[in-house]
Amino acid sequence: MKPNSALPPSYMSQNSQFAYDLLSQGDDMDYSNIVFPEFDPSNYHQPPAMIDVVNSAGTDGTPSGLDLNMANLKDNPPGPTFNPQFEQPTPLSGLEQQYQPYFDIVQKHMMLIDQQEFWQSVVPMETHQCMALKYAAALSGSTACGDSALAMESYIAARFHLERAENLADNSSFLNLETVQALLLVARFEFTHISGPKGLLTIARAMQLLSLLGYDMLDRTSADGERDSSPMMLPKTHSPGCIQMIRRAFWIAFAMHCNAAASFSCCIPVKDSEIGTAMPVPNPTIESDANQHVYLSEEITNTMAKGFSVFSLFIFAMKLVVDGDRHRQSTKKYVRDNASDYNFCLVHEKIGREITIMSNTLSEQEFLDGPDHELRVLTCIIVLGARIDWFKTAIIGSQKAAFLGPIAKEYRTSCIAVTNAMCDLLLQANVTDAKQIPACKEMSLFIMRPLALAAEVQLDVLQNPQDMSYNAFSSTREIRQNLELLCNVMVVCKPATGEYDPKIQACTAFLEKTKFERVFNSGLLGMGVGI
Repeated sequence: MKPNSALPPSYMSQNSQFAYDLLSQGDDMDYSNIVFPEFDPSNYHQPPAMIDVVNSAGTDGTPSGLDLNMANLKDNPPGPTFNPQFEQPTPLSGLEQQYQPYFDIVQKHMMLIDQQEFWQSVVPMETHQCMALKYAAALSGSTACGDSALAMESYIAARFHLERAENLADNSSFLNLETVQALLLVARFEFTHISGPKGLLTIARAMQLLSLLGYDMLDRTSADGERDSSPMMLPKTHSPGCIQMIRRAFWIAFAMHCNAAASFSCCIPVKDSEIGTAMPVPNPTIESDANQHVYLSEEITNTMAKGFSVFSLFIFAMKLVVDGDRHRQSTKKYVRDNASDYNFCLVHEKIGREITIMSNTLSEQEFLDGPDHELRVLTCIIVLGARIDWFKTAIIGSQKAAFLGPIAKEYRTSCIAVTNAMCDLLLQANVTDAKQIPACKEMSLFIMRPLALAAEVQLDVLQNPQDMSYNAFSSTREIRQNLELLCNVMVVCKPATGEYDPKIQACTAFLEKTKFERVFNSGLLGMGVGI
């Protein structure tokens, strides 16, 4: 079956294993013959020290203490000119109508807000943190509906209320889950509609607030088995449902931060060992069993992965994205610098093993038939993108030794196999269907990177076919059709910031330049051929 062929509905409904099995494409490559000097890499750094903007130390260096006693600020709130860049927004009409598109479209892959809790506990409230969350939800709903004007108005209003909450105006507070959720939705909009640097500042602000609240230490315990007292702002009592939402908010922030770290070299990844919040699990009863907590710093195994929810697999997939990016950057430096002793093989083998485990788990039938279809498709595409990045890093690493030159062709062939698998998955998920386009477009923040990686591979092989192993991949026409599919999906999903426009334009220009004419003008034989 051709990878770009349209699957009939009967086949797609009964053979869902087809596209997902191709997640393991390129797995048969043997890297055991690649030997580089050993080195224990340390690409991750400690998160930046937390700054107390309210009780910061003076110029004499005397520490202020991080007790965040806000009594004085509450008694004497800043005046209206404290933050002049945001004025009181005019209440938007039809605000509540924009909430539902968020839950119907965006929430399917970004499970940040509990819908029942939102309607019962947030919508009736008028505090600034709740108003910020309401406008942020309306912001996401407006973008999902394509109403850019209303989205911008909601964005400005959300930012205004976030600032007012941070200033503790009108008995509001920013030390709560609602502020975190609003910041994440605002950052998401900024990454895709304003600018990357703007979104980077907001996600950094959210990560700092999560650390301040102790949401990154939900499950850390001391040697005596007592909860670590380091999270100073974490309330002592939370309902299980609230803990679950806090956990999800933290990990969604982590995923967004991973995506930012892979896009901006100045964004330092969070060190896994510093996270004391366990991964979400399918069975809520496990939440109270400390012995069954799974932390991101643990090495993932096949047995462990089978017990994960799709959401947890999504988090691990985003970790692979930033790990792969840092691995590629270190490999480039290693190839350039003869004095470098970066252990390419050790890191490459570890990442490859994790990708294989993820691919195998996502191919299990219970994951294919379960809920969260959009998130499963997104996670599979991210893992395929991580595998492409992994092969491309191997190609870079092969430049270190001349005898590895022929193997680089095999790596490129494996890249083509993975990109073909991604196109099969896109066709099977029917992402180009009019009903699927809104959900696919709202995945832009996470899906564009792997799509762009796949398109680069397809474009490269069409422009440089001599670098490939002959007959090891689809025909040129089929690869071109796959590139056209990827280009069409990228056009639909591309962010308004334009960061992927050059890549899309390069693909579009090539496709236009090499456009096939109609095979037959008339008849079935050579008399009517027009090539």
